[in-house]
Amino acid sequence: MPDFPYPTLVEVIRACAKMFAVKSGNKELDDKALDKAIDPRRLDELKADIFENLGRPLSSSSLATLKSCFESFENDYIQIVATQFADGVTRSSMREFLIKTVVKNHVVRLVSELLDSLSGARPSTELYFCHSSSVTRNLLHWLEQNEIGWMDFVERLSKENKAKVKAWRLEEHIPDIQSITLLSTWSDNLSEASIDWPKIKLLLLLGATADRLLKENGGEALIEECRMSCGGAEERYSLSEMIEMEQTKRLRKFQHLLPVIGELQHKLDPKAPKQDGTEKSLTEKLDWLAAELLDDNHTNYWIDWCYARLYVFTGDLDSANDRYKAAFDDSLYRAGVNQKFLIEEALVVSASLRKPDRVFLKHLKNALITFKYDIQSVLKKESSNKFSDVIEDWEVELWKASFERVFPKVGLFSAGKQVDIQAQVGPLVIDEDIAAKVAPTYKNPNRRIKLGQPWQKTWPQLVWFTQRNDTQVVQKLLEHGADVNLVTSSGESAILMALTMLDVIAIPNVSLDESLFEVISEYPHKSEVLNTVTAKKRLLPLILAVKSGKLNVVQQVINMGADVNQRGETDSQTALNVCLKLIGMTKNMAKYIFHQKNMPLTPEGMDSIRRFNPGLTGFTLEDQARFIAGQNTHSQFPKIEELVFDVMAERVMKFLSLTALRQIASLLIDHGAEVNALHTSPVNGYTPLMLGAELDEALLFNKMLNKGGDPSITYFCQNTGKDVDCWRIAEFFESREVENALKYVEPYFPNRIVLYSHKSGC
Repeated sequence: MPDFPYPTLVEVIRACAKMFAVKSGNKELDDKALDKAIDPRRLDELKADIFENLGRPLSSSSLATLKSCFESFENDYIQIVATQFADGVTRSSMREFLIKTVVKNHVVRLVSELLDSLSGARPSTELYFCHSSSVTRNLLHWLEQNEIGWMDFVERLSKENKAKVKAWRLEEHIPDIQSITLLSTWSDNLSEASIDWPKIKLLLLLGATADRLLKENGGEALIEECRMSCGGAEERYSLSEMIEMEQTKRLRKFQHLLPVIGELQHKLDPKAPKQDGTEKSLTEKLDWLAAELLDDNHTNYWIDWCYARLYVFTGDLDSANDRYKAAFDDSLYRAGVNQKFLIEEALVVSASLRKPDRVFLKHLKNALITFKYDIQSVLKKESSNKFSDVIEDWEVELWKASFERVFPKVGLFSAGKQVDIQAQVGPLVIDEDIAAKVAPTYKNPNRRIKLGQPWQKTWPQLVWFTQRNDTQVVQKLLEHGADVNLVTSSGESAILMALTMLDVIAIPNVSLDESLFEVISEYPHKSEVLNTVTAKKRLLPLILAVKSGKLNVVQQVINMGADVNQRGETDSQTALNVCLKLIGMTKNMAKYIFHQKNMPLTPEGMDSIRRFNPGLTGFTLEDQARFIAGQNTHSQFPKIEELVFDVMAERVMKFLSLTALRQIASLLIDHGAEVNALHTSPVNGYTPLMLGAELDEALLFNKMLNKGGDPSITYFCQNTGKDVDCWRIAEFFESREVENALKYVEPYFPNRIVLYSHKSGC
């Protein structure tokens, strides 16, 4: 049995799959069960497989409820594992604690919400939490008494199928998912209208799941806890209280060690000043403590962590990295928030090795994302073992550059202070005198040049002179055969550079001169050049074209081969989403500025700050939050902010046209832009169609409806705790024209959510 207390997320998914009887054939759930640093995208793929199987017997609304409830449980569970220390708690105790608290609450919620969604007569929630007899048998009895047509259906069954139902009643077999799915096809002598098959299948699936649960270790205890909860029983203790009581009992065993533990905790603080000559004493005390705790697996990660720090303080990063590996593995699903602090230290150490430990870095980043300490940096949605599909190069440089931030010089011994770590971070400064002397080489049109301080960037000269806005030289280089598909060491192409000069809302302001774009866009471009975002700032040619506000520019980029559904920007937006937001800005600049000033600091927002600052604001999301807090309290910041917005408002009014932006949006839709694409901006779960409803862009909204737009898609509003669809959005924002458009399509969405007054929020 594993010795870490919390079950992994794969174990959780496997348990759910087993209870719903959809695990068959998925060997990976067993193989990966104890993989604590699995790619979080693989977790999503495993869940998707389960929901796909459950979608066979369940209606779309029931499946949506199931997904929502599981997501809620998963989020709560991750929050617990990511923050709640479980040192000293056994796995069996943790299972008991979880059953009595978080698992019980979410199981009761799931069953209640699924039953509440049914029309007509439905069994009580308590029926599913009876451990004295088969839930399926009790449910069949209920169906006989309450569901019109059920008895007729059973009577008309063939002898073989009738025997299957009898076996369910006699508790000889539990209905499997295939039988429940095909149940409605067992007899063709019954009118479809005489029986509510979606309800029947849902009830049977829940009953079969409860019966399977009763056969599992801990299942009877869970059912009993759910039964008592339905009866109104109050919880005696919270999960944290249960864990603390278990830890207190165990702590007595190590009472005599606490003074040494406290001393080491203080003296091995990375920020605590170190005195040369104390290394030996600290090592001896740590060796002694490790021997005393040799048989205690719960403390292994802390001991290895202490050794890792000692090695860092003395400048032995290779040995430190080895110890961080051991500490990391033992800390996961045990150490609560200490996981996060340990990972952050390990990142800067592993990245700072002469040859960064790419495998370890990948595991560290996966854990950061899994436990929601950070967000995914790579846009790729499919799971992958490839390093570049998990970590971008700029992240390694940022971690390396953050070494002294995590391990300041004052906290190192003399040997550690000699460690020289070079990172390509900081603002790229190009000496203008040197830049002015760079002359084009027409005989070698694809020549690359290196420029910049304190680090150098490699530029194809075509890109360099495009960045310099030298149309004449660019034209001549192209005539001499310069390749438009070459990119800088940061991934910028000539076409991208030309388009950055057309961004109306760019700060600082750019020229808005189209001449370079006109010259470069005449040449054929590879698809990957047009559709690959730059690594750090996620610049994308098509989105930059949209930000020009020029229909001809957008049309040309599409004609060149741009994918209208490719995502760019630090918060992963489509070009259509960006365009609609520009329409909103142009319609009401004052409203846009207000929202910008009062925008909540989301993980995506903090990541954007991290990407646009040249390594000067730290590497964690908390670092970015502290930077913003400091900036906002600076006496000069309000004045600078006001000036920036004034300049932006002036340029928007002067250079952006509502007519042109609407034409651009229409063009994108005509070329297949996904109108139901989910975004995190402006609100998590928003779609372009929702933006159209909010802005009361009736013509665009209708066009999106005609292209498959689904106004019944919802996002979850944190303010109200409600699901919000396009009807609610239109009502809240008083979008009268869109409200009229929705009236015509309302009959096609009979299951949409019921409207509530916009006064309650959206």
